[in-house]
Parts: sequence; C-alpha cells; structure tokens
Amino acid sequence: MHRAELHIIPNGLSKGYPEFIDFNQLISRVYNFNEELLEIINGNLASYYQEMSFSIYQEIGYNKHRSNEGKSGKFHIPDSAFV
Repeated sequence: MHRAELHIIPNGLSKGYPEFIDFNQLISRVYNFNEELLEIINGNLASYYQEMSFSIYQEIGYNKHRSNEGKSGKFHIPDSAFV
C-alpha cells in the first residue's frame, strides 16, 4: 500500500484535516493564516520551511536556488512532520 494511504492520510484525519478540499472555501481558509504568515515574513516567528530555504540558498547560491533543478533536488519534508 502507498505511504500516503498508510500514514499521511490517517495522520491528517486524526488531526482534523479535511479528507477532501472544498475549493470554494479555500480562499477564506488561506486568509486565516494571514497574520501568522506576516509574522514569518517580518522575522517575528520562526518557520522550519523558511529556515530550510534560506539554508539551501546559502549553500548552493542564487541562480541554482531559483532553478527548478535546485528546488526539486533539495526540498524534502521530513517524515517527522507527518507523525
């Protein structure tokens, strides 16, 4: 069985995540994160993914970081994010 079916989906459902995305309500759900995202952008709130991105940027440089190859080769969500 696929990893998503065995682990990721049941984990998300146990945390109250929706099984299906209601795209009509997606905009309002994203707006609920507005304050938190602004805090991350302004450097007032830590973000694992922002820190990872900055780390990769420093490691491989501006041009490669912006390329699709640079992004796909380095971005990884750790298994612990789904536990």
